[in-house]
Amino acid sequence: MEVLRDGITVINRRRDKSSDLVRGKKGYHHGVHVFEVNWPTDERGSHPMIGVASVDTPLSIADFTYLLGRTSDSWGWNLATKELFHDGKIHGQYPTRNPDFEVPETFYIILNAEDGTLSFRTNFENLGVAFRGLPNQDKTHPLYVSASATFAFCRIRLKYKCSEGESDFTVAPLPTGHSYYKFNSENRGRFVVIEMRGRVAKKRSPNVDRDNSVVLTRQPLKFDEAFEVRLDSVHAQWTGNVEIGVTTNDPRKLAIPETMADCEVGETLLWSGDWLLVNGEAKDGVTMEEDLEDCTVGDRVGIVRRRDGCVQFLFNGRILESSIRFGKQSQDLYGVIDLYGKAGRVTIMESETAAARVTYDLTTSMREEFENNHPNAIMFRMRDIVDKIKCEQYTSLREELNDIASGILLPFYQSTDQNLRRFSVIT
Repeated sequence: MEVLRDGITVINRRRDKSSDLVRGKKGYHHGVHVFEVNWPTDERGSHPMIGVASVDTPLSIADFTYLLGRTSDSWGWNLATKELFHDGKIHGQYPTRNPDFEVPETFYIILNAEDGTLSFRTNFENLGVAFRGLPNQDKTHPLYVSASATFAFCRIRLKYKCSEGESDFTVAPLPTGHSYYKFNSENRGRFVVIEMRGRVAKKRSPNVDRDNSVVLTRQPLKFDEAFEVRLDSVHAQWTGNVEIGVTTNDPRKLAIPETMADCEVGETLLWSGDWLLVNGEAKDGVTMEEDLEDCTVGDRVGIVRRRDGCVQFLFNGRILESSIRFGKQSQDLYGVIDLYGKAGRVTIMESETAAARVTYDLTTSMREEFENNHPNAIMFRMRDIVDKIKCEQYTSLREELNDIASGILLPFYQSTDQNLRRFSVIT
């Protein structure tokens, strides 16, 4: 094993048939300590072991086997088979209550040297105690976080996270239910990681990275079905926060910008702070009722595409009054999340719950907006006429002039609504 210059990453450079072990720099005999482990899932092989060991544990053995957990002074978890090893024996499956559990790329070790236990957790779940009866409060037997591997050139990062109580280290709930929407993991911001089969997006190093964390949905938005995410972590040293919107850009082809407000291709509608941005420019006369800058852990933000061309926004399940016409019915729109500033991680909520909550569950005043004589509905019809003219969809000049007269000129003269009259002139 070779330790890189950053002091927290090791590479297993051995090519021969052997198992090698690496220990952390410091041993612990008291206190509760949390360590972050990053081990890519495609670099684990058959015996990827993680756990703790004493200074007496061998560092190498001439075979492809488990090394950590082979002796009486080491305890190891095989990330491939999910088996626990100690003193050369298997001590059962872990976690015991979830046999289908898949160990993510990043997870955490909790060494409790006060009561002699070793536990693991992910960003979303506390997996429980793996081992009990470890040496505790014994200066002669300090324990070191350790890893052993057989996979050649695998990279393992062991990073001290915190002592218990020194951090706001929390466990976010696991994604529940089914979601039609998933994040596109193949094309994303360079500082963002996609986990939980596309349901979770998080920054690699939220205390270091402020931007370069844009993600798009893999699927285009369905009509009348909410794309909704929950904010799972925030980091107060930054300004700015989660941003949500829609874009006409194909997530497979877009050159992801540092922030989605900087995107210069296609069309993008973005809720940022208390503004609505269209291609990075604030929409005149539109101020959102909620300021995303104030979002905190547990808040939910969402967006719904309606069949009439209207895009609506949600905050903690409530449909906001601010809405905007965006895109054409025949055009694919994709959801956008920008983990900007304080936003560290988000989870996509289940589709059924979100859809049931927002599918035209409107107040009486909002329903009026879709009635024929409401000024907004009239403006939508005006825009449809303009779109048909631009796309040369009229089959005769007579049909075109009739729609202009009845759909634009007549409402202009009959209505006293200033926004509608102004829109008619611009149209």
